[in-house]
Amino acid sequence: MKGINLYFKTKSTQRGAFLVEFAIMLPVLATLFLFTMDVMFKVSTKGKLDRLSYSAVSILKERTQFFQEREKFKWVDGNQVSDGYYDLKVMTDEDADLVYSISKDSMDRTMGDFDVANLGMILEAQNYTVNADGTTTIDNVTTFNRGQIECNLSQRLQELEPSLRIKTSWGRNANLYRVSVCYETENYVAGVLGNGFTHVTSSSVMVGR
Repeated sequence: MKGINLYFKTKSTQRGAFLVEFAIMLPVLATLFLFTMDVMFKVSTKGKLDRLSYSAVSILKERTQFFQEREKFKWVDGNQVSDGYYDLKVMTDEDADLVYSISKDSMDRTMGDFDVANLGMILEAQNYTVNADGTTTIDNVTTFNRGQIECNLSQRLQELEPSLRIKTSWGRNANLYRVSVCYETENYVAGVLGNGFTHVTSSSVMVGR
């Protein structure tokens, strides 16, 4: 009889110890699950932004091949009249709008829960001017911001330019283009761990023609 009581007491003790251990481990497992989910979502978003920024900067670079010339217009006495032609080497507001519109539509197709309010883009172009005496002037970087959030970049194209500058076979500096795309994601672990990040950014740089 004593042996039977001891057996049941041991089983009861083991069951109680298991419940205590399970109660301790459950929050840890839940946190680990949330952390894994958070990382997977951000890595997936980063991959989409990598492809998007590369495609966007490619469009920006190749736009000089898409158009032989682009006419400018101005309003005179209520009428729209020609005002010459754009220098296709120089990025314009229209270029930035076009690239952003294409990028936004692409994200909408590839991301199931895409929210345009969480998308931001910075387009940068570094141009060079060849002077009459053969010297080269480094122009100011042309920058356009698009989207509803601001992308946080550790370095701008102007800071990267010295290390990226190259000369073409014609002996001229090739223009540089950079597109940075950012997206504000959910932070699944902020309420549990009290930290984390939501801002995912990707940048691509390309040498112009």
